[in-house]
Amino acid sequence: MVRYLIQLGANVDMETN
Repeated sequence: MVRYLIQLGANVDMETN
């Protein structure tokens, strides 16, 4: 679950950058 949240956060970070 933690890995999923980390990947999800990284995905959003990539989209905002």
